[in-house]
Amino acid sequence: MKPKALVGLLAGGIILYSALWYSMGLNIERQIVEQLNHFREKGIIVKHSPPALSGFPYRLQITLSDVSLKAKNFDWQASAKTATAIGHLWTPDHWFLRLGGADVTALDGALSLASNDSLSSIVWSDGGALQIGIDLSSAKASGKMLGANSIKASKAELHLIIPPSQDLSSGNLLSPLIFKGALRIANATSGDAGYPPFDRGEILFALHGAGLSEWSKNALKNWRDIGGTLEITALSTQWGKSELDGSASLTLDEALRPLGAATVTLKNAEALLNNLKKLDLISEQPNPENGIISLMAQSGELTANGKLIAILETIKP
Repeated sequence: MKPKALVGLLAGGIILYSALWYSMGLNIERQIVEQLNHFREKGIIVKHSPPALSGFPYRLQITLSDVSLKAKNFDWQASAKTATAIGHLWTPDHWFLRLGGADVTALDGALSLASNDSLSSIVWSDGGALQIGIDLSSAKASGKMLGANSIKASKAELHLIIPPSQDLSSGNLLSPLIFKGALRIANATSGDAGYPPFDRGEILFALHGAGLSEWSKNALKNWRDIGGTLEITALSTQWGKSELDGSASLTLDEALRPLGAATVTLKNAEALLNNLKKLDLISEQPNPENGIISLMAQSGELTANGKLIAILETIKP
């Protein structure tokens, strides 16, 4: 091939790649703005700086600064100093989201999660399902739910799968799946030196139902009445010498209190139960029968093998 022809081919390729890069970048930028406007239509107050496109030529990078979201119908709010979507021309269905200086608070300060730098993976599958993986290793959890304690793990990750919308009239025996996921934690430590490190934990869960378009009594009643459930399909933890494995199924009763049952198997249970009592998560220690505890949440009471261990309060939106 002649040098002039080669130069022309290279120049044409660069021009074509540049055009594709800018076209895709501007298209994704438009989609992000449309999604944020969709949040506004759903009653979420959204604030952010104008999007900035960068990363040429190796990657697509769209950055928003001073981002804040506050739900009118749900008791949560989130903010980030920077939010950057990162992708490539050759992987249009797989993006990364990097948040700098992020903070999420829910349930009137009952739980707060803060991170200086977090990275999430977002994949759209062929069937329309959304797969999200979030690295929470740099995050710190705090809030009223944890008392004066804050919790940080050396490794923590959350995985979610959100399916396409399902038709409630389809005749399925099970309520539609809202989302399912997994949370894995390793080497978690508390701000109170009196608690030993939490070695590891894994929970697999699925939320079924519909009607949770807002955080209100009517929405919770509707979710419950159409058969909404929280299924904990697997729970496995190790805390010191204690190990726990189990599963559970939960919904809400007429007074919007937790209703359901769980079965857990314990090894060296005493240390774990002592720690749960120190954290005020239980008022009395259950007595495992051959290492097995049957938990029942009913009528505002949590019992373990028939023994009352905690009072359950109404969920207050």
